[in-house]
Amino acid sequence: MTNAQRAMQFWPVLVLAARTQQVLSYDTMEKMTGLPRWTMTRPLGKILAYCQQNELPLLTSIVLEQGTGKPADPSFNVPTLDLAAEHRRVFIFDWLRNGCPTLGAFEDAAVELEAVVT
Repeated sequence: MTNAQRAMQFWPVLVLAARTQQVLSYDTMEKMTGLPRWTMTRPLGKILAYCQQNELPLLTSIVLEQGTGKPADPSFNVPTLDLAAEHRRVFIFDWLRNGCPTLGAFEDAAVELEAVVT
């Protein structure tokens, strides 16, 4: 299974958490998806890239390390990012309006983001 396909699996889990205004630990994600936490970085990265490209709240910001209460993704280690404010944006956004992104949308977002970085 590709990382984009896994991102499609993670999307509804994250949307449900956002709709119920909950943050998730990587351990919870592991239990909910059956995937080891060390395999989550790239699928979550696909979702992050899609959100960034489409100027959406950063849905993956609600996945946190249980011990620190912070995202493990280095993309969130930006001093100017107000994590609490980002969580509020995620919680109030209407994620159901457009449904789940397509497989191609996740693949394209990541490709375009990588093209900007490189």
